Amino acid sequence: MSFEQKIPIRIFIATTALMVLVSLWYGRIEQPQSYHQFGDTRTLLGVPNAFDVLSNLTILAPGILGLALMYRLGNSDYRYHRQFEPVILSTLFGGMVITAFGSMWFHLEPSDATLVWDRLAMTIIMTGYCSLVVSDRFSPSVAQRMHFPLLIFGLLTVLFWYFNGDLRPYFIFKFQAPILVLILLFWGEESYDRAGDYLVSMFFFLVASILEFGDIFVYETLGIIGGHALKHISAGIGFYWIMRMIGRRQAKANAIQA
Repeated sequence: MSFEQKIPIRIFIATTALMVLVSLWYGRIEQPQSYHQFGDTRTLLGVPNAFDVLSNLTILAPGILGLALMYRLGNSDYRYHRQFEPVILSTLFGGMVITAFGSMWFHLEPSDATLVWDRLAMTIIMTGYCSLVVSDRFSPSVAQRMHFPLLIFGLLTVLFWYFNGDLRPYFIFKFQAPILVLILLFWGEESYDRAGDYLVSMFFFLVASILEFGDIFVYETLGIIGGHALKHISAGIGFYWIMRMIGRRQAKANAIQA
């Protein structure tokens, strides 16, 4: 492994260690129950919290389109550039579908008991997204080795919160995922074109996070839709952008094979 290949690994290890130390210093983080109090609680056609529930269709759509894309490729003469790539894509697109339904359930009856299913589903998306970037920008074999352990770890962090009440492991998993992606986007070796689409998708994910924190403010300001519903829409656009990228990208001649 060259010095350049070691840079992203060292940065990731350093940032992970820093987050662990900060979490130990900060102490236990519990789920504030105010999180379940959303700005827009209107009922539409008998659906409570309708806009927060139905806006998840924007997350469901790219998941279904992505699975349809995989089905279409599987029934053609298309050959995946990497053998493990269908597993990663199935995780990513399947995670979108599961997340949409998990989030719908949560918003129908907001509580920790329903939030756990939403978060379990989101860890599936984060695993697929991270594995895809690692495979594209660093090493397909590393992506294959880390995929299922990362998935299991992510699910366990949610279960740890649900049964123990401490969010720290989940937050480490949640925030280290985009850090890993950014590290590899800037230090990794490009094996496909359209790598800039990752940055576009991450921009929409960032906007989604901001809208989530400003849920009530956005609803009181706009009066027609809350920040949480707009969060789903923004995240859905980011997921669509990734699905679009996968359908259009081409492998480069110097694509990483290790």
